[in-house]
Amino acid sequence: MPTLGRHVYTVGYDISGFVQSYPDKDGFGYWFADLNDGDPIKSFRLTVTAPVALSATNCQVWGFGYRGTARLAGGIVRASSTGEIGKIGLLMSLGKGVLSPALKGNGTFSQLKEKAFKGSDFGGGSEGEPAPLAVWIVVGCAGAALLAWFTVLGVKAHRKRRKARELPYFKQVSSSWSLLKAARALNEYGWYDKENLIGAMILRLLGQKKLAIADLTQPDKRGKTKKALKVTAESTCIPADEACTDAYLCGYLLHIMACAVADDGVLTSSKFEAWAEQHEEELANFDKALGVDSCEAKLSDEDTCHLLGLRNYLADLGKTDGWRMADAGSWDDDLLVYACLFGFTRKLSKALKTTCPELLELSSLAHDIDDLQCRNAYYLYYLSATITSCSSNSADSSSYGGGGGGR
Repeated sequence: MPTLGRHVYTVGYDISGFVQSYPDKDGFGYWFADLNDGDPIKSFRLTVTAPVALSATNCQVWGFGYRGTARLAGGIVRASSTGEIGKIGLLMSLGKGVLSPALKGNGTFSQLKEKAFKGSDFGGGSEGEPAPLAVWIVVGCAGAALLAWFTVLGVKAHRKRRKARELPYFKQVSSSWSLLKAARALNEYGWYDKENLIGAMILRLLGQKKLAIADLTQPDKRGKTKKALKVTAESTCIPADEACTDAYLCGYLLHIMACAVADDGVLTSSKFEAWAEQHEEELANFDKALGVDSCEAKLSDEDTCHLLGLRNYLADLGKTDGWRMADAGSWDDDLLVYACLFGFTRKLSKALKTTCPELLELSSLAHDIDDLQCRNAYYLYYLSATITSCSSNSADSSSYGGGGGGR
């Protein structure tokens, strides 16, 4: 009896001579998929594991043919898309002795790498023949027209942002705002980034004591103990609050983070990626909830002006020598949350440490952020970027492609 709904199929096959031996290094250069208009792939995730743990000392990796990432983390190579996909190619080097493949490759790995990097592809077109002159003329004319059009749009956007930068300072967070409404307003000026929204939600949870700073059990290469976030909230169910509200979205994120942590409750980027691979549908629903267009309610014109005024205020901190905190006792931790939404977390933290260091004692959130950045400077960035990438990929994943490619 056939069943309705989503189905996931796992197909396995062997590739002979995948990793080859070269005089300088071992490795491979392989096209996992070469797409065409009739066979699109919206997104992909590719994982490469080895019998031994891979590290920066014995492995390097590069991705080709798509907009996205290819990186080594936790002994595993992971590649994923964040945008357009034309092909899916991976070039990977291994130190001699890591795998010791029997099959010898042609030339050296350095030559293979040079060929891969030529034109940001493995050698360019399938035939290697130059395009006819007429094709280049048509492409050039179309490119010029598009350039002119985007230039007009760019000028209009620049004027709109410049006008917004002229708005007077607004030095507080209004109770009528919400993070998603604010993100929607910022998106109209080209100042919105989903990573910043997720980072702001993480700071909100940290300020609410539903997350806490914890020491990682494994020290870094220099023997120093790094910091990470730990889920401490007793209840991590998806809240019943109205969608688009801060309480709903932050509670939803807390639920996702709580599901992804290990027994110790500590969350790292690698733990989240491993969990995300098995929970695509849940992440896709979370990504949909974060969509700036999913919230019909908008900030009023007055609130939008105040929001942009706050952005101007936080953007200019540290630029004016005479700036000081007028009354540190009236500090609102939501300024740190919205500074993250604007992309100014590190800038604000640095300015406050210089102009008002006593705030670190008055604000537990400011102290936690300073402690986290001092011990693991890019943790918040990598964690929010990982959550963003995984949720976006899950939302876009409706088909997966594979198959061999030329080496």
